[in-house]
Amino acid sequence: MGRTRGAPLDQLIVASRQIDVQRANTEIKVARLYKIRADLLHFNVTASGKHGEDSYQVRIRLENWMEELTQTQRSWIAAVKRILLGNVSIDCQCGRYQFWYRYVATAGNFAIAPYEKDFPKIRNPQLTGCCCKHQLKALAALKSPTIQAQLAKQLQAQAESEGFAGDNTDSFLTKEDREALERARPRDVDKAAAMQVINKMKQAKRVFKRQIKDPKYIKKLEKELAELRKQLGNQQAKVSTSKAQAKKAIEQRQEKAKTANRDQMKAMLRAELDRAKLYGADKESALKVFAKMNNVPLAEAQQLAKEM
Repeated sequence: MGRTRGAPLDQLIVASRQIDVQRANTEIKVARLYKIRADLLHFNVTASGKHGEDSYQVRIRLENWMEELTQTQRSWIAAVKRILLGNVSIDCQCGRYQFWYRYVATAGNFAIAPYEKDFPKIRNPQLTGCCCKHQLKALAALKSPTIQAQLAKQLQAQAESEGFAGDNTDSFLTKEDREALERARPRDVDKAAAMQVINKMKQAKRVFKRQIKDPKYIKKLEKELAELRKQLGNQQAKVSTSKAQAKKAIEQRQEKAKTANRDQMKAMLRAELDRAKLYGADKESALKVFAKMNNVPLAEAQQLAKEM
């Protein structure tokens, strides 16, 4: 309990066996994203054809999705890139994952149910590797700008929808979205590039650890924070002014409409009083008829008569 769920995407690629990477690049044609359910992505991945299957279902859960979903975003694409630098959990229907790697994923807390409790003493007693070729192809697909644009679109749609964040409703990609993804060139699994990403993150952490001990850097951060607070205060003031102006404009329009409506009512009452006078009816009777015909209280009709 309390363990961080998932593992970094690039770390999974780097930790995979080279033979699985080679098979992903030479035997698997494409991994197609076709459905998103909250933070869970569903891919249809073509099979190699060696075992009689046409395709396999791969599921990838983006563990930082919900965190970004509830934040105010300047850029949805940037949010997706941050999500993909975070942890992911994986699953595949194939036998390779089931009998070789599901136990590894369960032990590493990056498996999606069903979990595996039995040690793979026959197939993978050394517990090497972690991803099958189908999962690797799907992980590589997540590095595609086209896929990332689609994820940004889905993230924004979830954020702007009403109700519970991360609603567990299946969101199937539209025909247009699927066609856009199919036009994207399938990406190979690149362990070297994944290793570079990991090394850059490690270097950034080392630099940050040095910086937080540097008084000059701390002072710089404090200055930037003060500037951000100032900008935020200015923006809030502008928003407050805009709201006040909008409220005043609405009130003015409402008052004009109210005045115009009252003037119209007076004109109608004048016509009714003139008609009553023409036919010899008294004023009070005319006011009662006017009030009934226009569905207004008699007192209001009497007040209108006083204002005329």
